[in-house]
Amino acid sequence: MNYILFHFDKRVFFIILCLFSVLFTYIMEEIFFTNQFYFDAYAGQMSFGEINRIIAFKEDWYWVGYITLPLLYFFKFSVVATTLFVGVFFLDLKYSFKKQFQIAMIAEVVFLVPVVLKIIWFAFIQTDFTLEEFTSFYPLSLQNTFLDVQVEPWFLYPLQVVNVFEVGYWFVLAAGISMAFKEDFNKSLSLVIKSYGLGLLLWITLIVFLTLNFS
Repeated sequence: MNYILFHFDKRVFFIILCLFSVLFTYIMEEIFFTNQFYFDAYAGQMSFGEINRIIAFKEDWYWVGYITLPLLYFFKFSVVATTLFVGVFFLDLKYSFKKQFQIAMIAEVVFLVPVVLKIIWFAFIQTDFTLEEFTSFYPLSLQNTFLDVQVEPWFLYPLQVVNVFEVGYWFVLAAGISMAFKEDFNKSLSLVIKSYGLGLLLWITLIVFLTLNFS
């Protein structure tokens, strides 16, 4: 199992991961965010010309998101690997940064699942929705639990982060560390919680701070 997970072409895996993300983004753009959707979403709030300008801007610049996606992924994997690396450094363990980057890359597959579930949900179940409902929806998260409850805007992101897939991501990171470095799983999970978990908590705090100050 260890051999299968870490002895493969990482560049091909990275490209495939990016292609799947681009595909899912494209599907959402084509199925959900049609021109008619924008007219329905902003009718009564903006003029016909203003809505057309939003659509034109989107059509002119949508490709930027696709191009920057690999850079965003590379940045995210580097940050996750760095938090894990800092954690093992303070625990006086010798782990390879390269392998931790690979573990973060493999674990990212977990976050493709909620994207697929979101597409299925709005394509077949909740077919009539608003832009706010679509952007705020995250499968199996605490945020969905409070959809019918009025909560402060700064509280929405923390509720979204607390979800089944985030927990699964932690376990996959721990399993990857356990297999790659032949460590006990519980010790690996503790390492993830103390390093990545702390980094995530700081990130949530930053987002909440920015939301409170700019809302």
